Amino acid sequence: MMVIRLATGKWFPVQLSWGWTRAIGFNWFNSGYKVGHGKMVPCPTTLMLSRGYKFRGYKLIFPFPVDLDALTAWCNSGYKVGHGQLVPSPTAMGSVITAITVADSQQFKFTPCIIPLLFSNNLVPIVDKMFNGMSRTLRSLDLRFNELVTVPKAALAPLRSLDWIDLHGNNIAILLPEDWVSLRSTLTTLFLGENDIDHVPREVFSRCKNLLRLDLDKNNIFSLDRESLPRSLLNLNLNHNLLTGFPSEAVQGIVSLTWLYLRGNLLDRLPDSGFTVHKSLDRLDLGENFIRFIPGDMFNGTLTARDLHLDFNLLTEIQDHTFKRVNPARLYLSSNNIHNISDKAFEGGPEHTLVMLDLEKNKLDAVPKALSVLKGLRYLYMPDNLLPNVSEDAFRSFCMTLEALSLSGNQLTDIPRSALENCSNIAHLNLGHNYITEIFEEDFETWGLNLDTLLLMNNRIRTIPPHAFRHTPKLRELSLSFNRIIDVDTDSFIDILNTLEILEISFGFYRDDFPEDVLKPLTSLQWLALDNNNFRTITETALYSFGELRYFNMDSNRLTHIPKTLFHQNVHKNLGDIRLSYNFLERLDVHTFHNLEGLRNIVIDGNKIKVLHFECFKMLPKLATVILSNNEITKIEARAFSDLPELSELVLYKNRLTSFSTGVFANVTNTNVPLSLNISHNSIKVLNIGLTAAPFLKSLDAKNNVLTEVPINFLAEFTKSMQRLDLSNNLIKQLDSTAFGPLENLQMLIISHNEIEVIRPNAFQYLSRVQFLDLSHNHLKNLPHECFTDITQLRVLHLNKNHLRSFPASVFRDTKLETLSLANNEFVSMPTAGFSEVEQTLHYLDMSNNHLEHLDSTMFYSFPNLVELNLASNRLTILPDNVFQSLEQLISLDLSSNPMRANFKELFHYTQNIQKLNLANVDFKSSPVLPLPNLVSLNLSSNAISELEVKAFKMLKQLRFLDLSYNMISELRSRVWVNMPYLKHLDLSFNPLMSLTKESFAGAERIEVLVLKNLDEIDRFDYDALSSMTYIRELYMNTFPNIEKYRFRVGHLLATVHTLQKLHLEIREEALTDQLSGAFGPKLKELHISGTNLKTIESKTFRGFQNKHELLLAISGTSIQSLPDGLLAHLSDVHFLSLDLRKNDLKFLNPHVLYENGSDWESIGTTFIAASLPLLGQRRQSICTCRWLTGQHLSQRRLIRNLLQFHFPLYQITAQLPDLIQTAQLYRITAQLHILRRHSNIMTCDPATISDVSPQPSVMCPRNHQ
Repeated sequence: MMVIRLATGKWFPVQLSWGWTRAIGFNWFNSGYKVGHGKMVPCPTTLMLSRGYKFRGYKLIFPFPVDLDALTAWCNSGYKVGHGQLVPSPTAMGSVITAITVADSQQFKFTPCIIPLLFSNNLVPIVDKMFNGMSRTLRSLDLRFNELVTVPKAALAPLRSLDWIDLHGNNIAILLPEDWVSLRSTLTTLFLGENDIDHVPREVFSRCKNLLRLDLDKNNIFSLDRESLPRSLLNLNLNHNLLTGFPSEAVQGIVSLTWLYLRGNLLDRLPDSGFTVHKSLDRLDLGENFIRFIPGDMFNGTLTARDLHLDFNLLTEIQDHTFKRVNPARLYLSSNNIHNISDKAFEGGPEHTLVMLDLEKNKLDAVPKALSVLKGLRYLYMPDNLLPNVSEDAFRSFCMTLEALSLSGNQLTDIPRSALENCSNIAHLNLGHNYITEIFEEDFETWGLNLDTLLLMNNRIRTIPPHAFRHTPKLRELSLSFNRIIDVDTDSFIDILNTLEILEISFGFYRDDFPEDVLKPLTSLQWLALDNNNFRTITETALYSFGELRYFNMDSNRLTHIPKTLFHQNVHKNLGDIRLSYNFLERLDVHTFHNLEGLRNIVIDGNKIKVLHFECFKMLPKLATVILSNNEITKIEARAFSDLPELSELVLYKNRLTSFSTGVFANVTNTNVPLSLNISHNSIKVLNIGLTAAPFLKSLDAKNNVLTEVPINFLAEFTKSMQRLDLSNNLIKQLDSTAFGPLENLQMLIISHNEIEVIRPNAFQYLSRVQFLDLSHNHLKNLPHECFTDITQLRVLHLNKNHLRSFPASVFRDTKLETLSLANNEFVSMPTAGFSEVEQTLHYLDMSNNHLEHLDSTMFYSFPNLVELNLASNRLTILPDNVFQSLEQLISLDLSSNPMRANFKELFHYTQNIQKLNLANVDFKSSPVLPLPNLVSLNLSSNAISELEVKAFKMLKQLRFLDLSYNMISELRSRVWVNMPYLKHLDLSFNPLMSLTKESFAGAERIEVLVLKNLDEIDRFDYDALSSMTYIRELYMNTFPNIEKYRFRVGHLLATVHTLQKLHLEIREEALTDQLSGAFGPKLKELHISGTNLKTIESKTFRGFQNKHELLLAISGTSIQSLPDGLLAHLSDVHFLSLDLRKNDLKFLNPHVLYENGSDWESIGTTFIAASLPLLGQRRQSICTCRWLTGQHLSQRRLIRNLLQFHFPLYQITAQLPDLIQTAQLYRITAQLHILRRHSNIMTCDPATISDVSPQPSVMCPRNHQ
């Protein structure tokens, strides 16, 4: 099982398919590679996709955090729910501590754990004696993302066996030697990444004599003192810090260091001298820095590195003997500006050691002669250079050892047969994204004997001649996608009929009928992808020669009918996956998929199917997933799903059903494999019971239908199996007694967004195991006595957005309620009587947006465990001094939008642990004095504060986040920042500030995020105003047309800000010309341009952009109607470019905007914009006159295809993709069409030029380049 995360933030578990298993074969793990951006890239440790569990060398990740909608996919994986997260259950991996929010010394005292893990649970504060009960047994402790500001040394002090601790993602700023006193002899692994550390002082770790791995990535470290690190280290991670020089002194004494990561720093050169003691590294990562020159004989022969990463630097040339005595086995030089490699660059050792060389995305116009000295090179990658051809002797010196070669994205017009002569061991060849027009039999004659993988996607191939692959008798994988194939001879593939297993020709065929005559000889095919072509017909015998077929993809064609016997039980015994989405299928004949014994997944979403007939899906013993969403199904006949014992997921989302019956199932599921059923977004009025035995239903998603009552009779069929029930967004008006029947194992019940006015007594009887209940967005005015008493395991209850004014004292009796939301109701006073039953268990209470006018001083007297209290947007006027006296565990308090008065010194006297405080919009005229030494986040926005008084912030030494927006501040006093030495997020937007100078921010050196939006009164903004902010990463601001250009320019302001990663700039002028000149810092990776006044933008706007690794360019919320040609010409070197053009007035977009040469789009496809091109949300109806775009070229159909680029099926994602993608619409002049519905008849371009997809990485090669 692995997990994929979409841009939406949702996680989706995916079962590893046979293709994926083969893809991560022994060569992969032996070479330490992982998947990244559609190719194989080096991995620090075997397969470390995220922290997880190893199994036979594989490290599989688990979803933290996970969306609640994905929970049901994990019911059988040994996981349980803990505060909205998934955590391993004891059945999965022994005893685990989880779901803790406030812990005391008794919490773990008697926990019988030997190696427990404490996952991120927002554990604040951690008390001193918290782990006393496990002083000898606790070995691993995970405290990620817990808002810790210091290392909890007192809590760690008793631990005598702890050897692994993760403190990643906290707010720790200072490291002290005494933090680790108790762990000096046991600690082996320490994670401190993504904190606020800027300095590692002398001896802080030096006495941790057994420390082997130290991660300090994503901090602000600019220096490491000598002797600050222990001599025992094997692995040191300093990625993404602010180091400007190689830390030679700090690592000098680390004798056994093997992995050193310095990626993403500010290094601009390597040291001239070497080490006093020779170092032998397995990996030295210097990527994503600003190194322009590498001295010859680097490190003077005192360092060897098996893996040397210098990718994403600013190298232009490689000198003689550069890698002398470094002796790398794998050398990464990709994404530089290398145009010349000296003939002797690899002499002095590498000629004998180098086995892999990566020169991707440089400026080379020929294969360097320097390679002629390499004797054992096995893997050579040169995609995205400027090669027009390859000389005959280019690979001669290593022709007998070469196994993998990538020349994709160059300017080749034919297969370089002469250069490949005698390269008889080559197994993997990628020639995609070139200008190759023809394939000849002779192309492979002298070298193709052992060729395993041939990638020719995105060329200009029109014909495939007879016996084209005669000389590749071992060819296993072939990609011809995105070409212009018109003619394929029946004998084209005849010579590889016994070897070819994987064939992809997506977006490539120019014919209406399935090419049965061409493909018939390929009897060994296991993976066949012919999606996004124009096929209208397929014969019933078309697949009969494919007895080994396991995966069949015909998505996005024009099929209207599938022959009844297309899939034959005697032929397709191994077929596991069938994809027929987004065709024009109107029906599925009975027994279309009958008795396919290996079939596991069927995806037929986005068609026009209206009826599912009797035994439509029958006798499929391994079928697990059926996705039929986004069809036009109005009727499902009885027993449509018959004899499917392994069916675990059925998706009927977005159809036209008006009723649903269990009678559609017969002999479906079993106790070990229950079903998740999604019938949401239909028009279902009634759920019926059928005559056949009901399946074991684990999860029912029936939201967004028209049910008027709880279908109790229907639910009665699932009393033992139902765990999750979603009836939200229906028309249910009341909950009667025993409304849901005896659902003994139900854990999650969602009935929000209905019209419920009444809940009868005992409505939730027999629901004792429900932990999560959502009744929000209904019309409830009252709750009956003991309303939730029957739900004894209830932990989370949402009653927000109702009309409640009170509830009885017994309403929560016998529950274990921890989280209660009563926001947006009509309470005039706190329902203290109702809270009486949950005072001891309640951790989170939300009473915001009610009508509370008064808080009694004893109101919270009996809430010892309350962690978060939200009283925002009420009518509170006076707060008693001791109202929060008993809330010693309170961490977060929101009092915003209340017209209140209070003595804050007394009010917070007993709540010293508060870390988050919201006092926005409470009518402050001056800064309040807050005696909160542990406060981390403070919101004072939307008040009338005119001056920042120094005394108000004197006790806020730990403050990290401060929001002062929407006040009346006209001047900044630098003295105030000294009292907040760790402040990293400051918002000063919408204030009448008159000037900003260097003195304005003196003392605020640690600011990482600065928000300066809508400062309309500014008449002075000095160039050096931000120069003291050496850590700033994100800046929000606008231009100032009222200030003369010679006095203020954005580029001059940012010229010295080398750490900036994200810039959000509102352009106040009508034209964007040179305002950004000089503003592109070396680390900038997100540029957001907005402004309703903005109407035009010049093509040279982005000249001088430096970051070659990645860029998100967003031009949104403007009045721009057209973009200039060549706008992105200066971003052509950016490796991963995303372009967001939402919410503009764009009327048209032509390829010249994206490509300097308008014809480039035909060969480059979407490799230039490697991530995405969102276009939805134009304020006016967009009229796209360019059919190269309205077809499919940069459409969201590419997203679906890219999700399938590695050969494992993402079925959970597929079910939700239509929601994500069909919202993206482009317009023709007269017709609005969803992108997914577009076909070639509205296109003038060829499918070959549409998109970029690479197939599965080959087992034979550790990397697969696009």
